[in-house]
Amino acid sequence: MKTFNIYKHPTQGIQAVKVGFSWPALFFGILWLLSKKLWSFSGIWVATYFFLTITERATEHFAGSQAKAFLYLILAACYFAVWLVPAFKGNSWREHNLFKRGYEKIESIQSKNPDAAIAQATKNNPPNTGAQEHAEPNNLNHYYEVVAEEIKNKKIEPGLFVRATAEGGGDKEKTRSIYIKLRVNELISKHKTKIKQEENQNKIKINLKNKEKNERTINSIGKYIYGSIFLFLTLGISLSLIGIITQNGIPKTVESFFGLLPLLIWIPLIIFVYKKFRKNATLSEEPTPATHVRCPDCRELIAKESRVCKYCGCKLIPQ
Repeated sequence: MKTFNIYKHPTQGIQAVKVGFSWPALFFGILWLLSKKLWSFSGIWVATYFFLTITERATEHFAGSQAKAFLYLILAACYFAVWLVPAFKGNSWREHNLFKRGYEKIESIQSKNPDAAIAQATKNNPPNTGAQEHAEPNNLNHYYEVVAEEIKNKKIEPGLFVRATAEGGGDKEKTRSIYIKLRVNELISKHKTKIKQEENQNKIKINLKNKEKNERTINSIGKYIYGSIFLFLTLGISLSLIGIITQNGIPKTVESFFGLLPLLIWIPLIIFVYKKFRKNATLSEEPTPATHVRCPDCRELIAKESRVCKYCGCKLIPQ
């Protein structure tokens, strides 16, 4: 039996994700990533494979058989990692992707395969088909039904009733008719105000989400730029060092310390670039179940340590 984490979306149904190693990701690699809509990881996989291919072509023209053997060994390990990493991390990446797309983890199930796990989860969590919408409909009949129910339960609005009595001139039937019209108009007005408030709140949410998305995009671009510079500098210095050692031998290279100074002065720059890469990588991370939760009021994603929801203002207890 295998363990599956079950994720549910309000409109897109249920997904089952196996915990641990993924054999399909190992055998199918990029095809598996694409089929699970892991677009960013697919792009990274293709870029990495392309970079390794270019490096392999460049290595063919590299002088020195020892250096070639060493580089080919590194390339072989990198190619192996490109196929192996998705197998170990693919299911975890998929869980983060589902969480980002609005799915929520509802339970973990022991089952033979994903279909059986989904069937069991559907049985444990039946769709709420009988639930009525909380939003008030726009037809007038609904409001008259609400007022009729209020009158039946003797829930009369004192202010409106006094106004209806004054306009009705003491006539009970006329007062009743006027009260019903006034109360219906009040309910309609409240409903319109509520809709307008929700629209304004949605605009605020959209602006905040767009701002966060833009910031993540900028940091993501910075991450790839600094990452590329760091990789280029590291690879360049490594190849230069290997070339010097291959040409002079280790003893002469160590003795000729001043000959290595042109390479050593690049180390502070490499450290600086790496720190910038790590900072941008952290700021560009998408929300995950480990870092974010959903607000109990508006159901938007917020950081676990938040005390107040930035979308609706709901007060929270940091986790």
